[in-house]
Amino acid sequence: MVVAMPDFAGTIALFNVKSKQLEFVHHEKLHGWAMFCTSQVVGDTLVAMPDYASRITLFNVKSKQLEFIEHAKLQVDTDMFKTSQVVGDTVVAMPFFALTIVLFNVESKQLEFVEHEKLKGDAMFRTSQVVGDTVVGMPFCAGTIALFNVKSKQLEFVEHETLKRMDMFYTSQVVGDMVVAMPDSAGTIALFNVKSKQLEFVEHEKLKGKAMFYTSQVVGDMVVAMPDSAGTIALFNVKSKQLEFVEHEKLKGKQMFRTSQVVGDTVVAMPSCAGTIALFNVKSKQLEFVEHEQLKGERMIYTSPDTVGWPWCAGAIALLSTVKSLESSSYDLAYRESSPADTPGEFWMTTVEYLSEFYRYKGVADWKAAANEFQSRLEKDVLALRAHDEVMNLDKLQNLLKRPEWIAARAWSAAVKCKIFDKEWCGIKQMGVREDDEVYMAPLAKLFRTMNKFAVADRHLPGGGYAAAPGNPVPWPASDDAQHGVEEWTLFRGGRLPDEHRAWYEEMISSQEIYRVPMALASSLRKPRAIEFMWNYSYPSAAPHMLVRMKLSKDERCWHVNCIECLTKVADEHEFWFPPYSAFKATNLELRNSAMGTYWELTIEVIPSNRTPADVPAGPVPVNAKLAPWA
Repeated sequence: MVVAMPDFAGTIALFNVKSKQLEFVHHEKLHGWAMFCTSQVVGDTLVAMPDYASRITLFNVKSKQLEFIEHAKLQVDTDMFKTSQVVGDTVVAMPFFALTIVLFNVESKQLEFVEHEKLKGDAMFRTSQVVGDTVVGMPFCAGTIALFNVKSKQLEFVEHETLKRMDMFYTSQVVGDMVVAMPDSAGTIALFNVKSKQLEFVEHEKLKGKAMFYTSQVVGDMVVAMPDSAGTIALFNVKSKQLEFVEHEKLKGKQMFRTSQVVGDTVVAMPSCAGTIALFNVKSKQLEFVEHEQLKGERMIYTSPDTVGWPWCAGAIALLSTVKSLESSSYDLAYRESSPADTPGEFWMTTVEYLSEFYRYKGVADWKAAANEFQSRLEKDVLALRAHDEVMNLDKLQNLLKRPEWIAARAWSAAVKCKIFDKEWCGIKQMGVREDDEVYMAPLAKLFRTMNKFAVADRHLPGGGYAAAPGNPVPWPASDDAQHGVEEWTLFRGGRLPDEHRAWYEEMISSQEIYRVPMALASSLRKPRAIEFMWNYSYPSAAPHMLVRMKLSKDERCWHVNCIECLTKVADEHEFWFPPYSAFKATNLELRNSAMGTYWELTIEVIPSNRTPADVPAGPVPVNAKLAPWA
């Protein structure tokens, strides 16, 4: 769901991108001139800070409930706030003409004001960023950088002669600890390191002018600014301090682009007066334009969440179809907001909640009864002991099954099937991840976060739960074992490779890009088990067979995988489980012959960490990495 707060519209607009359903929420307090210029999301609530609205507006997207927070200090007939950020549950708005910083805690509904002489002035801040607990306001006409620590409530200012100009910065981005502000009329790029408090400037003739850049994005270490009136795209590499420009006749004009988004390696800019959508691929430096009669006009689109262009004067919503990534998925948003189940009871309640929401989403008539029935059978199966459980100390196993993360891991391999879709529990969860709908994603993300505690945290228990392997938390394939089909530092996965997806893997092998798999991935350290699955159980039946060799790093190994053999309901699989959106790199694809027939053998490297350069600590996976169409 994309939610647009009114400027002059007098209504909140809700647009479901998947169903193409458009709704409006009306209220007399939404009517007015230049109502809201900045909003943030906290949980299910969209918080709009007032421009001329004279009140804070809260809109709960799930319940469709609308609330207003009023205060005498908000009752000012002027441009109050143009930029805001979220730190925890608190929305922090930096003043434009408001003369004060506003802090609004969404959970407690507590409203605070932070005042200072240096906040009093006209057109103070138009852009801000968050680094840690600190909101950094870059000056428009403030003449100073403002640093506000939300936890300590400490306010600092960083001054420099170069900052004391008018209409300095309209857009900024964060790369690591560095806030990078691109010029409106500043004539320079400002680099401010929040930790060291070091301020630098990068100057160039092509940065000098008025209303140069209104929108920018980050791809890797590169800040990409799309032109307002600059006539050029500016690329600034924060690490190397290298500045480049990309020019084209269709970039020349005034008020060209005022909103943009990133999809993969591509910056997508929606037109204000440009008359065209601009797509710029940062890696290839390729620039494309998408034109349409309904894009032509003045002041067309000013906001474009998820490449949905909301009209300012356009008279239509513009949708640009784009490739999905982890960062744009419903899964990622829900996962970041979720927490693991603390008790077995909470795990099973979440299971019922997910099944209920998923069945209802799929149109199951008696979804509630169906959810309770499958959960009940699943719980009985998970807690029942099997003959192969004897390989462990049964007391230890029963104690571990009091922990929700171990229950989650054992349930993954349960053989009982959902009667509606004829799939095991793991298959029902995989369906939800692949379809990626926000309707059921909150409980599903909680279930995966719970299981991830086993894959990540519990790997450090003695034996990782392996009674037979004390002191060796994860049973890595550290050496060859021909008798059991084990190869050093290699996992195996049996499946199929539909012809229509083979070219994608060939392209990834050629480019050597890291990609993600948008579902959980099962593998085995025993090659014969993977081959058996490939020939006898894989699907679709008409597609060529495929064996995947998953190469682990001997030194770094992998921080988000564990073996569930000690808990499995199916003995001797020696299954290693990777959570959804794990990262890999394809290195080779060959057609092999065997007595059973021909099959493709795909070799991939397991990326040891799923983190991106934007995470703390940073990791190797690109932001908006491509998603495998098949795995």
